[in-house]
Amino acid sequence: HVEKDCESPWQFDLAYTPVAKVLEPALELLAISRLPQSEADEALVAMARRLEDTHTLDPNRFVAREGILFDAPAAQISPLVLEPGRLVVTRERVYFQPVHDVGGDCAVRSHPLHAVGAV
Repeated sequence: HVEKDCESPWQFDLAYTPVAKVLEPALELLAISRLPQSEADEALVAMARRLEDTHTLDPNRFVAREGILFDAPAAQISPLVLEPGRLVVTRERVYFQPVHDVGGDCAVRSHPLHAVGAV
C-alpha cells in the first residue's frame, strides 16, 4: 500500500487481507496512545473485549452436518497464557479457535467429543 502524494518511506503489501482491516485498528491504537494512561488502559481493555466478543469460528473448519450445539467466547488456559478465542461444540467435536494463534501451532484446535472429559 502506498499513499498518494505522501513522501513516507513506508510501503507494504497485504496479500491476505484488505488494508482497512489493518489500518482501522492501527488508527484506533494510535488515538489510544495519545490518551492519559488510565483512559488508555480502559480503551485497550474495551478494544480487546470487542475483538474477542465479535470473533467467530471459521465455518470452513467443521462439517455443516455436525450441527452447532454451543458457540460462545471462551479462553484456553495453559501455564502463563490465557488465550481468548471462540469455543464451538458440535454433535461430533469440540473446536477452539484463538483470536490470535500465539502458539503458532494451528488456527483451530479440535477434539472428538467422546475424548473430552471437561470444559
